[in-house]
Amino acid sequence: MASMAFVYPSEATGQLQTDGSVKVENVPPMTVVSIGVRGGYTASRFLKASGKLYLWLAEHKSQFTAAGQPRYLAYNSPFVPPPFQFGEVQIPITPVVSTGAVNNSGSGSN
Repeated sequence: MASMAFVYPSEATGQLQTDGSVKVENVPPMTVVSIGVRGGYTASRFLKASGKLYLWLAEHKSQFTAAGQPRYLAYNSPFVPPPFQFGEVQIPITPVVSTGAVNNSGSGSN
């Protein structure tokens, strides 16, 4: 957990720029598998949740593959007591593309 990101309703919000160690950038849309996490934002909760997601991906390996590293989305400020904090762990995914050839012979139309 070495970075912070914010979600805005539109790319028109803010300006793309770098100021010291802070870099403002747009991230392309992605599909993710995610799981909600209740409690303080800790490394152990992150690892437990990402483990569950990797298990789900293993169970659905014929459909999806990981397309990036897991990330932890923290929805509450540090002023919310840890037992009441809620977050989400996500792993970007892509669908698995079948490599089997499609046989169109014998379709009956010419």
